[in-house]
Amino acid sequence: MNEEIKKKLADNFKLFDQNGDGVINFNILKDLMNKCDLFCTEAELQDLVNEVDINEKGQIDYKNFIKIANKKLTNFDTEEDLREFFNRIDKNKKGYVTPQNLFDVFSKIDDNLKEEEVIQMVKENDLDLDGFLNYEEFCRMVKNK
Repeated sequence: MNEEIKKKLADNFKLFDQNGDGVINFNILKDLMNKCDLFCTEAELQDLVNEVDINEKGQIDYKNFIKIANKKLTNFDTEEDLREFFNRIDKNKKGYVTPQNLFDVFSKIDDNLKEEEVIQMVKENDLDLDGFLNYEEFCRMVKNK
């Protein structure tokens, strides 16, 4: 996870840590994950929380939030997880994602991301040169990140 993404996640964590004590509870974590487009079911999120250290009060601090976010950003346990992520980005359900679709999602995590960077990512992975990423091309991009 690069420093720009960490900064964006830190900024979002601070927004959701309303009392400024450096920790959030599970329900706030769910909202924060959704805000960052790191969608997961409650059970998936609970599994992620169980994988990291949490304090004795069941609250998640920033360090553990970053661990959870990093796992969600980089790990797709199954092909189904990757397909689900692709389908969330493919809002029009056309079987491909546009540079704009990708920018809309990734810019929520990294507000310094430039549209040109996303266009370049697409160009590097667009094997059929149609200007979009189909599922296979998207998988290639994600796995080669």
